[in-house]
Amino acid sequence: MASFGILRVLLLLHLAARTGAVPVVYFPFNSQLPPATRISEPFSYTLSPQTFSSQSQISYSLRDAPKWLSIDSSTGRLSGTPQDADVPSGEVVGVPVDIIATDDSGSATMTATLVVTRNPAPTVKIPLSEQIQQLGDTSSPSAVVASPASDFSFSFAKDTFSYTGNGINYYATSANNSPLPSWIKFDSGSLTFTGKTPPFESLVQPPQKFDFSLVGSDIVGFSAVSVVFSIVVGAHKLTTDTPIVNINATAGQEVSYETLAESIKLDGKSIAPTDLNLTTSNLPSWLSVDNSTLILNGTPPDDAKSSNSTLTFRDVYEGTLDILLSVLITTRIFRNTTLQFDVTPGEAFSFDVEPYLWTPADVELGLSNSQDWMEVDGLKITGTVPKSASPKNTKLLVKATSKSSGESETVAADLEILSAAVTTTSAQPTPSASPTKSAASENPRKGLNPGLIALAVLLPILFLFAIVILIICCRRRRQRDSMHEQKKSQISEPVPGSFVWNGSRDSRETSNPSIAEIIKRPEDSRRSRGYFNSAVARMRQSRTLSTITGSRISQSLHRNSSHWRSPRSDRSVPTSPSFGSSWLTEGVYFQPQHAHQGSTSTYDGPSDVLSGSSGFLQGERDDSFRSALDVTIPSMHDEVNATLGCYTLR
Repeated sequence: MASFGILRVLLLLHLAARTGAVPVVYFPFNSQLPPATRISEPFSYTLSPQTFSSQSQISYSLRDAPKWLSIDSSTGRLSGTPQDADVPSGEVVGVPVDIIATDDSGSATMTATLVVTRNPAPTVKIPLSEQIQQLGDTSSPSAVVASPASDFSFSFAKDTFSYTGNGINYYATSANNSPLPSWIKFDSGSLTFTGKTPPFESLVQPPQKFDFSLVGSDIVGFSAVSVVFSIVVGAHKLTTDTPIVNINATAGQEVSYETLAESIKLDGKSIAPTDLNLTTSNLPSWLSVDNSTLILNGTPPDDAKSSNSTLTFRDVYEGTLDILLSVLITTRIFRNTTLQFDVTPGEAFSFDVEPYLWTPADVELGLSNSQDWMEVDGLKITGTVPKSASPKNTKLLVKATSKSSGESETVAADLEILSAAVTTTSAQPTPSASPTKSAASENPRKGLNPGLIALAVLLPILFLFAIVILIICCRRRRQRDSMHEQKKSQISEPVPGSFVWNGSRDSRETSNPSIAEIIKRPEDSRRSRGYFNSAVARMRQSRTLSTITGSRISQSLHRNSSHWRSPRSDRSVPTSPSFGSSWLTEGVYFQPQHAHQGSTSTYDGPSDVLSGSSGFLQGERDDSFRSALDVTIPSMHDEVNATLGCYTLR
């Protein structure tokens, strides 16, 4: 009985162990940011190793999967090419499928949803190679170098990806589609990565490389295009100023590149080439590298082709540096071997090859694997894309033959068939194929720049807006001037006579004696005439009286000369604070004179004369203040038969 009980316990423990070893879904499929599937385009995606957790080997299978989808039982790689007839109607269609993981202890099922879209995918507009040097120190065309426990921040260009649809969604993952580690953050609005690198003691065999992906997508939760880069963390930095070396060569002519060693730095300082270990990958056989100087030299043969190779350097600290070497062989026929153009189903197109040739007049063009709806017209590739054509990218072999030498060259042109749903408008009566970025850079006959179109639309609008603003401002100014004139017309003009009145308002209303009544005509004698001339000379010295119109004084004196009989008046100048009183602050006061036969007295100043008659300066009233004041007293001649109220005491 005891042995039976022990056996029973062991059996239960074995069953429990087998039950605990059943695979478990650890990282769901739709959390891995899988790629979207496109109609007529190959689809491939390998499940993350963390998708299922198991202590033994896992075998994968599918259930309720569409006929175009399959899975590799050992690697978990999903693959297939959906056709339009295999997918229900709609721009984006979800495809549910069960993924089963089986090991020795049992199986686990994970329900996954794939998406199939009929829209073209976003593309990379600015590759990493054109941005890597702006991110920091580089150890390869795709790697940034950083020290342990150091802060970092770098941003990608916002137009890194290009898409003709409504917009792009941005994500960041580790290279195996797993989430980012805790020491790095991603801002999808600015495409910025920030964080602090791990400390040195936490690194595994430093320098350690961490791979990441910047993902762009047209469907939320699924990837479409990505840029993969690395952050290398180590105590020493082996870097270069030129992660990509471009060499242009011509068949039969020697080529040399001598500045490679100058661009390599160790911790920011130059390093001797002999302290580096160099290995090459895919280096052309005709090109060699001198390890002691790092000078590249060689002569390409007639059949040499353009190629890319990698130069890998290793320092004494086990740090590595990868430099991409791109060799471009210029040919005798094609000026540029990168031919790329886009076409749209249901539309005619025309692609001109002439800008890509050295001597177009000496070249005959042909197609090696053209479609039945394509033809060659001189140096142009023309045709009409069938409406049933599916979006895809295909290679078109373009053969150019020299008429004079019979030599020929063949290049592979990239033909991109766009989705029929994407339409464009053109000013040309016949739609033309639009070259992609690299081709457009070499083609001087490219279409209108969208920026120029925007300027052509906005500038007339801004000009009209400026004219409207100018008209409004002119009208407002005219209204202000009109209101100013109305207010100005309501102000009475100054009365010249009022500027010489020194009395109060009440005193004006009373009857005052005139100058004729105040001043009596003196005896016409030689003495009086002499004194009058002296008085006139003194009046000319008065700055105040010098502004009174001389003609008016002369007229007043002539009119009243026959009535001047009164002796000196005892009235004084009022001191009321009026404009008139301030105007008369500088009078000339005549002092008593002792004549030969007696004492001669005069008025104390011109105020005694001017204040005595309100009409003294009002004989001829002008309409302006300046006309009444801005003149001077003319000379008084002996013909004036009047004096300023003086008489002789006998």
